Amino acid sequence: PSDLPRFAELGAVASMQPLHGPGGGFFDYGDPSDSFLRPEELRWNYPMRRLMEAGATVVLNTDWPVVPIDVMPSIQAAVVGKTLPEPWVDDRLTLRQALAGYTRDNAWVEFNEDRKGRLRAGMMADIVILDRDIEAAPLEELDQAQPAATIVGGQFVYQA
Repeated sequence: PSDLPRFAELGAVASMQPLHGPGGGFFDYGDPSDSFLRPEELRWNYPMRRLMEAGATVVLNTDWPVVPIDVMPSIQAAVVGKTLPEPWVDDRLTLRQALAGYTRDNAWVEFNEDRKGRLRAGMMADIVILDRDIEAAPLEELDQAQPAATIVGGQFVYQA
């Protein structure tokens, strides 16, 4: 726990896969009492939100081929996740935090924050347009959002 602020102090990046976490639902963590971790350790398993709150840069990814390459179930896991019993801690992110973890912050990690990761004039136009407004849709339906179009380098390369 005391190491969380050190991520920011050292400029370290936490690369996390939301579907892998206890709230992600991809792996069955079972009853917390069956865990090989002690209860005080369970509280610090997958501290996505607490790392962000401590000032760390947290980038998110799917870890394909271990989990599906489709990013939407991973975003849903980061935002909605499963409600977990004590001693697990709720470390779900806001939708904006999760989107930043997949876009802006990943661009920063690869030293491309001045070229991609945001919608701005002059930046790379690699964009996926979804079939719904995910900020207005129920969060429980994030995993159902599908690409309506994909733009790479400013050119449409896919349209549903």
